[in-house]
Amino acid sequence: MAYQISSACVSCGACADACPVGAISQG
Repeated sequence: MAYQISSACVSCGACADACPVGAISQG
């Protein structure tokens, strides 16, 4: 399932830590 990053994103990294398959990285 794809998720769209919205303007609410503050680059905190919480989503990357919560991703069960490690598919999210900051950059």
